[in-house]
Amino acid sequence: MAAEKMNCLARRNDFQCSLEIPFSSETKWMAVRGKLISAGGSLTRVHTPSGTGSTAQDPASEQVSTTADADSLPVPGEAYFLKGTTEAVLSMCTSYTARADLTEQPLTPASRDTIIRAATELGRGGLRVLAMASGPSRAAGLCFVGLAAMHDPLRPSTRPSIECVAVSPPPPPP
Repeated sequence: MAAEKMNCLARRNDFQCSLEIPFSSETKWMAVRGKLISAGGSLTRVHTPSGTGSTAQDPASEQVSTTADADSLPVPGEAYFLKGTTEAVLSMCTSYTARADLTEQPLTPASRDTIIRAATELGRGGLRVLAMASGPSRAAGLCFVGLAAMHDPLRPSTRPSIECVAVSPPPPPP
């Protein structure tokens, strides 16, 4: 959205986006759904607890919550790519990529804690941390694929604003 407003949007020619769910401060994540259009490729993989992915998808095997909205359901040949806060993204994940060969493993409480500790440590170092996940369906569970940490300095106007609030008298009681 911001890149579009600033007229510096770089369009990808190999990915066709069919759905964009913008970031929301309530959900704390954003997502796109789409398909690879170069070489007729499909981005959809069946994420299995054993860590073995398959490029074929059997729609009947997809376990979807009956309360899921239509934007979370699978579309043949397409995949979701999601980014957001670590906690929000992990709440939608059932597996994670492991090791250099990117095999999938079930997301256990121990692996979830390891990811959260890593994100917390990066945040303590002053970095903004985003978690990323992908998969054929948000409703059936995504695969956590990693953390991205970036330097995001405060705006120059932030410090004076905080100092102003710090010395302001408290509001009167209701």
